[in-house]
Amino acid sequence: MVHRSVRVVLLPLLLLAGCPSAPPAPAGDGSAEVLKVLKEDREARQREFNALARRITGLEERVQDLLTAIEFLAVDVDAIKRTTWDLLQSRGAGDEAAEPEAPESYRRIFTPETRAALEKAAAEKGIRLLADRVEVPGVIVQNRAMLEFFAVAAGGKEHEAVVALLGSGGTEGGRRVEGLPSMLNACILALGYEKGTPVRTSPDGKVLPPQGETIRIYLEWDAEGERVRARAEDLVYNLRDKSPMARDKWVYVGSRFERNYATGEVVWVADLTGDVAATWSWPYTIIDNTTLEASDDSFFTCFTPRLPPVGTPVTFVVCRDPLPAREFPEWKEEVPPGTAPK
Repeated sequence: MVHRSVRVVLLPLLLLAGCPSAPPAPAGDGSAEVLKVLKEDREARQREFNALARRITGLEERVQDLLTAIEFLAVDVDAIKRTTWDLLQSRGAGDEAAEPEAPESYRRIFTPETRAALEKAAAEKGIRLLADRVEVPGVIVQNRAMLEFFAVAAGGKEHEAVVALLGSGGTEGGRRVEGLPSMLNACILALGYEKGTPVRTSPDGKVLPPQGETIRIYLEWDAEGERVRARAEDLVYNLRDKSPMARDKWVYVGSRFERNYATGEVVWVADLTGDVAATWSWPYTIIDNTTLEASDDSFFTCFTPRLPPVGTPVTFVVCRDPLPAREFPEWKEEVPPGTAPK
């Protein structure tokens, strides 16, 4: 390890230079003064030595943080490469192709053949991959709660999300279709998206916001004999600004891989947690947002008057380009009735 090498080289030098043995007492008059001066000099050098030792410890910690970040990056690249190749082989689309290198662009992966194979695999889980969008059946699970997510997979954090994605065979608050989040993620990549970067913390403790391409989210449901389509942002209320969530702030980040250190297995975390679209920035979600309020979980809540009742079947839609959607009247009250208080 790098930091151990630094310690092996530097510490002996510091010990030789900074920690001299106690000097012998000089003979003759004035020895007390000389001893005092030597003692003060030794204490000063000891303080310098301690300061350098602290700096080495700090450097060790930063090196370890960098090594950890490099390890996670290597795990990400290796796991993406492996799962992509497995998908191609399982669908018979890569039999004659060489195993792909770590993908510089996911657009190269989705040929007409692999996209057709993905459409079929997605349909088996209840997901529709269309030319310009992805659709997933779901259900309203909250319409008057504080929010950390707009959407989760069934069995995820439904107590703080508007919609639970069911796919084919999922149940609200219960069984999740195996691999539903990763299949949704693959379909988003098939729309031409590149994986972004989830929210993260730098070695010096700074929170770095998520980065990625803009993605749009809609909900569709039936109400009074008509099909309603609404922007996800229009269904979320910002308690700080006393207005709907700002539009066009959703970004695709693509969750992340982590190593289970108990088993050594590399896992794609969103399949375990069910995190799909976060209002409070979260490193394991598929879709995050870049609003100023995303760093705090006390600002976003359900826009109750605009949402259908809990239990209403809905379709969760993601796409790149805007779709026609309902324009709600401007809300002039301070807080919508029924909306959870701050």
